[in-house]
Amino acid sequence: MKFTYMPAKELIILEMVKYTLEQLAQTSALIQETGRPMILNWAEGIAFYHSPMPFNTKELLKERKDGKIYWASVMYAVMPMFLR
Repeated sequence: MKFTYMPAKELIILEMVKYTLEQLAQTSALIQETGRPMILNWAEGIAFYHSPMPFNTKELLKERKDGKIYWASVMYAVMPMFLR
């Protein structure tokens, strides 16, 4: 069996909205109240939630094979320390 690791070369974000940490927490709570799960991610001092674009077209699948990933939107806030 052969395994090939192919990391993305480029992340393309179509829409970004910056919040304060409190605003992001409030928005997350509102979205969860509608019944949609929402898990915040954290990296390099940024808390964020992203909505990826599915690979449901030949064009997007080709882009992924070429190393590009598309996210429809990102909501984020500065959060220097990861809090548990």
